[in-house]
Amino acid sequence: MTDMSILVPLDGSLFAEKALGHAIGVAASLGARLELVSVAPALHLIAVGDPAVASIPPSVLEEEKWRLEEYLVNVREKLASFSNCEIDTVVLEGDVPQTIEGHVANTRPSMIVMSSHGRGALSRLWLGSVADQLVRHANVPVLIVKPNGDADGVEEDWEAAKFNKILVPVDGSPLSKEGLDWAVRFIGTTETELHLAWNVQPQHVYESPYFPGVSGAVPVLPDGIAEDLARTGLRKLRDESVPEGLPTELHVLTGPSVATGILDCVDGIGADLIVMATHGRGGLARATLGSVADKVVRGATVPVLLMKGHGES
Repeated sequence: MTDMSILVPLDGSLFAEKALGHAIGVAASLGARLELVSVAPALHLIAVGDPAVASIPPSVLEEEKWRLEEYLVNVREKLASFSNCEIDTVVLEGDVPQTIEGHVANTRPSMIVMSSHGRGALSRLWLGSVADQLVRHANVPVLIVKPNGDADGVEEDWEAAKFNKILVPVDGSPLSKEGLDWAVRFIGTTETELHLAWNVQPQHVYESPYFPGVSGAVPVLPDGIAEDLARTGLRKLRDESVPEGLPTELHVLTGPSVATGILDCVDGIGADLIVMATHGRGGLARATLGSVADKVVRGATVPVLLMKGHGES
């Protein structure tokens, strides 16, 4: 049995299942096993404000657990047609986000792969709580998949996803290098292109504290200096961290918005995966989940792999 595992939370919707193709693709690249996880929650069955249904009868909860177990076994059997990796199934009980977070803390998977939200009974919990809580608190990388269109009306298509162009925003910090290291692990052959992007902000944008609505900009460094430093940093990072022979392109991004620069670069090169740390130095230093990383996840049309780095809580 491999020591690496990929955890995939599922809620029974086709929307959530859209993460499975990416999960088996990652599992194939890393030689990992899959763990499919569902939670039998009490909260989504409770009528808010009605004391008569303030608790769930044990028989109802057991029926829900049995239904989820049968569902996961069915998914595992269907996945066998798309992947030969080892697949485990687990049904947990309790509050959805807290239960999955606790399971992650106890089992320490190598990565979590999940859709950005699911539909059906758990839709509000999935979008508002599970994905958000795991990205913020789980000490493992989280791959957020954003299915396009009305995925609930699409039959299963779980072919292993392949990443042809991977974009890694970097800034010279050890944390951003962790993102690069993970990207390199994804790449098994030279058929995949690696793109490193360093964002520089040649101007500092400010608003007047005395005249509302009045703003301006001042240069951070003389023209060209910041870009030259970024190119030097990109070449050094490539030479030290990227295996020889791996196709690698270097990009210097400019403009006042780091997130917009990243998203524009994704569109420009046709990237199909973004790998980034949740904070770093300079352009990413204040990239809390409420700013740069959050904006990238919300604005991206391709999967985003997020990691907090060692020692971040």
